[in-house]
Amino acid sequence: MFDSRIDRLSAMRKKTTAMRPLLVLLWVLVAGSAHAQIVNTQPLLSKITDDGLSAELGTSLEWRTGNVELFRLSASLLVTMRLCDHTLVSSSNLEFGERAGERFLFRTFTHLRYQFRIDDLVTLETFAQVAHDEFRRITLRGLVGAGARWTLWSSEDTTFRLGTAWMFEHERFADGTTPDSGQRRANHRASIYLDLRHDPNEDLAIGATVYYQPRLSDGSDWQLAAESRLAVAVTEALALTLQLVLAYDSTPPDEVVDLDTATLVGVSISL
Repeated sequence: MFDSRIDRLSAMRKKTTAMRPLLVLLWVLVAGSAHAQIVNTQPLLSKITDDGLSAELGTSLEWRTGNVELFRLSASLLVTMRLCDHTLVSSSNLEFGERAGERFLFRTFTHLRYQFRIDDLVTLETFAQVAHDEFRRITLRGLVGAGARWTLWSSEDTTFRLGTAWMFEHERFADGTTPDSGQRRANHRASIYLDLRHDPNEDLAIGATVYYQPRLSDGSDWQLAAESRLAVAVTEALALTLQLVLAYDSTPPDEVVDLDTATLVGVSISL
């Protein structure tokens, strides 16, 4: 779910600002896939360094015939816009897969976030999201929320932030034979995240983000998402990327595993 969202290196941003309108990310190896319901937008926001509009398109396709019949498609679109203290981010993703004519993967999401920067320490933000994940039995998950992001530490090569927000979510489970078939859930949650970014030199970028979202009326119902990111510059426009992702839901739908992990290895090319 997080592919095509690695932080671009600070040096690469400076060198390729004039060519930023369109970025194509090619993933050469993707192992695993996390079914996280929490969308990590912090790497997306860190890419925005100048006023204006920019976009990223990411895609991967796997098609096998013969002894192994497999079709898998992944596509994503990221659009960002900044105007002075106002920032808008739209991130969408689609993943689809079939094996021997049977579907084993189908999920989509769209996330929209608006930020208003008050000063160097505080940024207000509001967000909305719609998602579908067939194999987590989520027919629809929609949410809206609002809160603030606080800069706890900032230096030339390191930034550490805390985010706090309220959000309202609505979920609808798929029909079937399980006891919760067709069930609808509506919850108010707190959304708390810590985000760390460290660029020790021009050729290396390291980042980590942890989200924690407990239900306000019942603390035993909570969701957690953790992501670590590493990017190593090979040339001015080419970087090797690595992501480790963990997603946990304490109250998943019936017959759905509560923990998902993913390791994503790829190549980022700036055009």
